[in-house]
Amino acid sequence: MAAGEPRGAESATRQDLERRLSFLKSICQINRSLGMERDIPRLLSAIVEASLELTGAQRAFVILSRDGSKVDFEIARDRGGGRIEAPESEVSRTILRQVLATGRPYVSTEPAFDPSLMDSDSVHELDLFLVMCLPMRGPGEDVLGALYLDSRDVTSRLLPGDLDLVTGFVDQAALAAAHAIEKGELSDQVRQLRGRLEGRAGFEEMLGESALLAAVIEAARKVAQTHVPVLIEGETGTGKELLARAIHANSPRAGSALVSVNCGAIPAGLVESELFGHAAGAFTGAVSGRKGLFAEADGGTLFLDEIEALPFDLQPKLLRVLESGEARRVGEDAPRKVDVRILAATNVDLARRAERGEFRSDLLYRLKVLHLVLPPLRERMEDLGLLIDHFVRLFDAEFGKRVKGLRSWARKALQTY
Repeated sequence: MAAGEPRGAESATRQDLERRLSFLKSICQINRSLGMERDIPRLLSAIVEASLELTGAQRAFVILSRDGSKVDFEIARDRGGGRIEAPESEVSRTILRQVLATGRPYVSTEPAFDPSLMDSDSVHELDLFLVMCLPMRGPGEDVLGALYLDSRDVTSRLLPGDLDLVTGFVDQAALAAAHAIEKGELSDQVRQLRGRLEGRAGFEEMLGESALLAAVIEAARKVAQTHVPVLIEGETGTGKELLARAIHANSPRAGSALVSVNCGAIPAGLVESELFGHAAGAFTGAVSGRKGLFAEADGGTLFLDEIEALPFDLQPKLLRVLESGEARRVGEDAPRKVDVRILAATNVDLARRAERGEFRSDLLYRLKVLHLVLPPLRERMEDLGLLIDHFVRLFDAEFGKRVKGLRSWARKALQTY
């Protein structure tokens, strides 16, 4: 200790060093756990929880920038874990724009008195004591978004010397988020590519020589060149999804995704989120946003199998997509534009259901712009032999057998079944 230096100063310095060391250890532990997390919603949620704990801030927002202009509030949460409603109006838009544009962090314990923010209405309206907005950078130093923290009273444990530590934490957290997002985008691309490859099943995959099937295929070839909705009706097993794939593969949208979903296979409470997506915090457990199947199929085709199972209260939302090309995510006020062709399929009489009030007649009208009905096999028995030969070859290849075919009595048994 230097001559004349008070022992209290030495004690304060030691305490500060110990506090900063503890702070740094916490950051290292958090970064290790973040590095192992690959689920984007859980990762962003962990970043928010860690940031609130490290800084003592009251509220935290994770904002991701899309295409350098549009921003999405992925998470908006207070210290108690509660969702913050309308997060766009709960942050300083001036500060956020500044950080996203320059890539420089902003920290102030008196933002209302910052000369550069004197003309910012949001800063004065929010009456904040602390604002910390830190850029989140990807591997290429591009700004992916920002972590925005604030408090309305003097609760922050953050000291000026801690800024470099918190900034380092955010940099590492942003890299973890960037890798997780990149992995998620690659998964989306793989899923879309799989959909395109599956969609390449052309009309030649529709096996049959009967006049009934030939008429449907000819009509479908003409339908494929348009962008209007198509309703495909037929009993179970008649090939409705195969026909939908053929229509997509021969359409101007063949280079884009074909997304297929069975409406009857989704739990009723999840249908809206699955189809239309949801905003972060839209409901319990929605820690991150989801774009939904309409957004995944944007530019391509969405095939809705078992359309009759679509909940009645959601049918107006599908009608809006068909009428205006707009889909609204759960928890968002403004709709988003989507360019999607709808192919729907059913094995029930939708017209009769509409008459009974079980299916919206206006939605049926929009879905049934073009109407295709697949005949059951019992009405085109001349196609049975072709199908038998096809499946014999298929199972030969699958099981390594050499079956020459079916005996005449076996064929006759199938024909009279």
